Parts: sequence; C-alpha cells; structure tokens
Amino acid sequence: MKFRIAHALVVVVLLVPALGCDDGSPTAPRSTAGNTQAATDSGPTVDSGPAIDSGPFMRALGGIADLSGQCPRISFVIGSIHIFTNATTLFQRADCSELREGSPVDASGTLQSDGRLFAREVADWTAALALAAALA
Repeated sequence: MKFRIAHALVVVVLLVPALGCDDGSPTAPRSTAGNTQAATDSGPTVDSGPAIDSGPFMRALGGIADLSGQCPRISFVIGSIHIFTNATTLFQRADCSELREGSPVDASGTLQSDGRLFAREVADWTAALALAAALA
C-alpha cells in the first residue's frame, strides 16, 4: 500500500532551558540574513516589546498560516500553535520580510503563559526543499 504525504507537521516539546539561556532571558538579536545586529552597551538599545516568559522550550515545524505584523514583530500559526517574534528573534536562511503564507519554517523558542510560542529562532526551509525536489 502506497501513502503520499503532501504536508507534514511535527511538534516537539522538551522541558529544558531554552537555547542555553538558563535564566530564560531572550538572546541578543542577531541575523544571518542581513537583519539589524545586536546593540552594544555603547550603542542604541533594542526594543524587544513585552516581557517574555521563561517557559519550556518548544519547537514547531510546518507551513506558515495567518501571517500578520511588521518585521521583526510578526505572528503566525503552524498547525494549532500561535507563534510570535520580536527584535531579538534570529531569522535564518531568509530575512523576516521574505516569509510568506505557506512558507515551510522551523520555529523554536519558549512557550508563554498565554499558550503562544515566542520564537527565538525561525528558519525558512523554502530554498532547501526546492533544492531537494530538484535533485530528486
């Protein structure tokens, strides 16, 4: 019997400190796709928005739905998980402004008391999946 998988969603929850931040504080803003680098003590401060809870680490993989907001403060849904970002979020493999509805992403961060996931990192897998499909 053959099965064909069109879309996959995998969510993994681990009860460990998020990304090596034992105190749960957000990591410094940084980017591999040209976003603003972290402010230093002698430079301007980065407004990261509302306080971030230091809940359990969580990871969500899948296609973006209900994308809203303005970079770097965006929100979206993967499956039933509501995810938000701020100025401290690291966007990998694509700039925040390149994300679209349906973009396959890997979002990881901390689960907040309101049930949303604060994404400390968001990696876009669009180019990698296109390359894999071309090589198949």
